[in-house]
Amino acid sequence: MLKGYLKVIILRGLKNKPCSGYDLLKKVEEIIDEKPSSGSLYPLLNDLLRNNYIEILEESNRKKIYKITKDGEVLLEKLTKEKENYIKAQEELLNIVKGIDEKDYESYKDFIQFNENLKNENKILFRNIELLVEFKTIFNKVLSGKNISKSKEEEIKKILKETIKKLKKL
Repeated sequence: MLKGYLKVIILRGLKNKPCSGYDLLKKVEEIIDEKPSSGSLYPLLNDLLRNNYIEILEESNRKKIYKITKDGEVLLEKLTKEKENYIKAQEELLNIVKGIDEKDYESYKDFIQFNENLKNENKILFRNIELLVEFKTIFNKVLSGKNISKSKEEEIKKILKETIKKLKKL
């Protein structure tokens, strides 16, 4: 389970209404179709408590009801903006790829579909955010070179096609 993604789900869930750790586990499972381990959820809840992003509303026996704090709402807003900015960056990357050579757009179809899947698959997106941003930065630098020669363009296509093949094998 992705810690950053799990953090957003927890904070959003607690913003809607206070709930227990068990309720949060069920909420995460509903959202991502995967049951997170209690070993990933409870340490994160403790971390959020230590940093005053959440607090315990009530406690009976071993059951704790958590609620988000004002600091937690600020953190949630920050994390949400980061996610939105990343998605915008991915869309820019797609537009760059689409604009390389419109007549050759079909050869980029798989690459574009892969990026669309990334946009929709937050689990993959968050695990690879740094690499994808680095890719976009380098890709922009390469494409910003004036008058890319035909051989350089072919080399770019070859690298992208090889990358697509390797990713499909995964």
